[in-house]
Amino acid sequence: LDRAAKAIERWRALAPLDPLPCLWSNEIASRSNAETAILIQNYRAALDRDPNLDKARLGLAQQLSKDRRFEEAEQEFLAFLQRNPNDTAALLGLGRNAFQQGNIEKATEFFESALETNPRDPEALKELGQIDLRLGRLQKACELLKLLSQIEPFDHEVRYSYAQALK
Repeated sequence: LDRAAKAIERWRALAPLDPLPCLWSNEIASRSNAETAILIQNYRAALDRDPNLDKARLGLAQQLSKDRRFEEAEQEFLAFLQRNPNDTAALLGLGRNAFQQGNIEKATEFFESALETNPRDPEALKELGQIDLRLGRLQKACELLKLLSQIEPFDHEVRYSYAQALK
């Protein structure tokens, strides 16, 4: 990774307006357990160079959410969705963002939108199943978690949640 980082820094110096070295720097930084602030800085630098770089926009939104900067993350997720209206990763991000802020209704809407886009998305099924389980909607939780256990048959957490719903 060190040799790759040196090559990317050289690329960055030779082509200061190219956003790709910023993204590649994040590839290395994320594998090196870099701080979230560094990842955010690199994503912002990439977007400064090319505001339509979708990978950078989605990555920035995810890192902002991870850093608990929910309002900024929501703006970035929504900007990403304007260009990619059926992207499940962004819808899941918005749902998780809303859930972290305590807005269960809004989170549920985003997770359901993700399922409309991809009815067998394991992450959306898992999130909705957990919400239904917490809210006592056991029949609905059982249906979602049963489907999820068929999609992800070796995921022990899914099996455990399904068993809780059945119990």
